[in-house]
Amino acid sequence: MNIVFSSDDNYAPFLGIAIISLLESNNRNEEKRYKEPIVFYILDMNISKRNKTLIDKIVHQHNCQINYLDTIEIHDYLENKVKLAVRSLATYYRLFLPTLLPQNINKVIYMDCDSIINSSLKELWEEDVEGYDIAGVLDVISVDKKMSVGLNPTDSYVNAGMLLINLKQWRSVNMEQQMMNFINMHDGKVIYHDQGTINGVCLKKKVIHPKFNAMTPIFVLNRRQILDYHSLDDYYSDIELKEAKSNPIFCHLTPYFTDRPWVKGNHHPLTKLYNSYQKQTPWKNVQFTKPSKTLEPWVKWLFWLAPYRVFIRTLRFLQWFRLKTWLRQLVSN
Repeated sequence: MNIVFSSDDNYAPFLGIAIISLLESNNRNEEKRYKEPIVFYILDMNISKRNKTLIDKIVHQHNCQINYLDTIEIHDYLENKVKLAVRSLATYYRLFLPTLLPQNINKVIYMDCDSIINSSLKELWEEDVEGYDIAGVLDVISVDKKMSVGLNPTDSYVNAGMLLINLKQWRSVNMEQQMMNFINMHDGKVIYHDQGTINGVCLKKKVIHPKFNAMTPIFVLNRRQILDYHSLDDYYSDIELKEAKSNPIFCHLTPYFTDRPWVKGNHHPLTKLYNSYQKQTPWKNVQFTKPSKTLEPWVKWLFWLAPYRVFIRTLRFLQWFRLKTWLRQLVSN
């Protein structure tokens, strides 16, 4: 099983916590356990020698392998050849996995570090992706975001925080060059950056059960509320969402009306589970406090204090009022 993460030194503790959650979860159930070697590949963005030593110790204690992939050449290529409107080029490194990884690797699981793995990945790894570019879980994305990357309203758009990638397919169609062409065609301003690029170029997607990328929305909203808040016509069924919530395999700790579990004062439903894994790492006493900037603090407080109907009506009224005020100022100027 080939696992890919991407991290700099600031995120190295979260990488370590994600890795130990994966390894411990794999050994929890003998029937579900993946018994072949697990090999980690880390897109290395200057992780310190100290943190690498700590991460290596975790991996080797579980008789697994870890490799750090140098991204300097990819960084230089992106800087010189591709129009990018982002502060950090690192978000695009994973688009070059066919080049960065050994050529005999035909399939990988890519995961973001803001995650914990709650069960064996054996079932995910054994998903058949023959004829597909990627397999992933549908994101709660609006129609306009889909259309911004050339998709139709009914096309599948997956969250790129966890992807089962068919590298054999990527190499056969020169997916790297297709993605670079796509980014340049959009003048480097692809909405959601690498995720938008992957969805806009990888048109052969296999949609899999939400338990393989259980994102924060399914833990804080029910299906009806997800459809309402994101103006969606359809999403996973109630049964699938309840299964994913009850028995998630990959937990993607995205900020969504709450900060991530490691932020002081967060309301994330998986904080207790996250802390249980953090306590097993060398970073067990580290307190991470930097909050997310995705939402204003009053929006988070309103969500947790008010019933959903009150919250959504208040939020939409304020959004309408702000738009009206902005238009009035635009006209007056």
